[in-house]
Amino acid sequence: MKKIQRVATSAFIYHKGRALIAQRAVDEPFLANYWENVGGGLEWGEHPEYGLRREVQEESGLNIKIITPYHVHHYMHEDKGVQIVEAAYICDPGNDPIIKLSNEHQAFKWIIRKELTRVQPITDKMRDLIDRGFQYIELTGKTS
Repeated sequence: MKKIQRVATSAFIYHKGRALIAQRAVDEPFLANYWENVGGGLEWGEHPEYGLRREVQEESGLNIKIITPYHVHHYMHEDKGVQIVEAAYICDPGNDPIIKLSNEHQAFKWIIRKELTRVQPITDKMRDLIDRGFQYIELTGKTS
């Protein structure tokens, strides 16, 4: 099996003390119904921040302001021979964010940090990534 490495980005979108999470659609081939940050894979030659803005616009309808990267991690799809390296960014959605989900997601919600423990289903890596976003905001105060 040929091994492949891909690069992705995700957005910790923070607004008025809450973070945006989206639930993957029931018919998604990978992690259907799971909650996550909005984001996705980069196209060939695409700058990570441009790709993040594109993915967020496609999946949520938001035009975000990228504040800063806050975490890089990776995960594996062993059965497909794929490793994904993902950079996560703190993002600001602007004053009055209006969410318009694509068909990749079926629901969204704005959560405070203490609600994160009750979000189900969600992978441990994603829960950690979202928690790290809240930690970053609490430690630095950077939200815009």
